[in-house]
Amino acid sequence: AMLGPDGGRIGSFSGQDYTNFIEEYSEDWSYLKFARLKGGGYYRVGPLARLNIVERMGTEHADAALAEYRERFGTVTQAPLAYHLARYIEFLASCERAKDLLADPGITGTGIRTPAGKVVNRRGVGIIEAPRGTLIHDYTVNDAGIIEKCNLIVATCQNNYAIDRGVEDMARRVVKNGTLTEGAANRIEMIIRAYDPCISCATHAIGRMPLRIECMRRT
Repeated sequence: AMLGPDGGRIGSFSGQDYTNFIEEYSEDWSYLKFARLKGGGYYRVGPLARLNIVERMGTEHADAALAEYRERFGTVTQAPLAYHLARYIEFLASCERAKDLLADPGITGTGIRTPAGKVVNRRGVGIIEAPRGTLIHDYTVNDAGIIEKCNLIVATCQNNYAIDRGVEDMARRVVKNGTLTEGAANRIEMIIRAYDPCISCATHAIGRMPLRIECMRRT
């Protein structure tokens, strides 16, 4: 689901339909891809976005922390530095759930791989939530199940515009007379760190694909 700045729902979509709502683009000054909503506007993913949507965390201490968080920031917040506290609350919930998850036979069992069979659908799209944010994986295979096309939209790509905009806004506030002081640099870096970006994940080399990988098995 997608929420607007005021917390109202502006849309939702299934994995297969993501291209109807999200478009990717590049800038000549960045190795990172960008993602935006079709028709204009950027969006963010990750801990802050998730806490803007959820009703509760589902564990005792994390729910208490979420209540305090919302007393301070409101039900929906756009404050970039709130990412840190949102990340902590999610980590707290994960710790509380770890005991139950480690006893789940679906996780600890030996059936961890599904054998490949006949190709039924040549295209598959998966959208999951990772600690850093939403991951979109889009694969197309041939009749033998070999990947012919792959597109990944990772969290940093989706947050890329927001990071750049946040850096620009902070720089306009703290850089005086064209001089970047150590304190000003730290304030700017705080914006970047809030999103926990993975530059290598989001980097794309234009014009150097396709890349063919051959898997060799020793007998």
